[in-house]
Amino acid sequence: MINIDSDNFAQKLKDYDEAFDFYMDHGRLPDSLPQGDLLGGFIGQTIQDNPQLESQDPLWTELLKEELMKFIEAMLPQFGLRASLFSPAYRPQRFFRPIFRSKNDCFTAIGLEK
Repeated sequence: MINIDSDNFAQKLKDYDEAFDFYMDHGRLPDSLPQGDLLGGFIGQTIQDNPQLESQDPLWTELLKEELMKFIEAMLPQFGLRASLFSPAYRPQRFFRPIFRSKNDCFTAIGLEK
């Protein structure tokens, strides 16, 4: 996995955000995205698969865009882009703390006394 600075990560997210808007306005992906871009193609295919977006409340379009951007943010590390831990683009949903059993429970579980 290639570590790329958080500015490039944030810029790539912004590019996909703008690509969504461009596709909604023009019916195609912008020329700024490389030909064959997988995530850009996913945006286009998702919009094509939801033709009702044109006739519905714009709120549905915004909700779809928001969920697509969350998906793309999660997928970018798989394509070699990773946000810095200190970047505003890095927003972990939860912080998991390991739960350790007490020493007494561990020793008792294997049949040893203190």
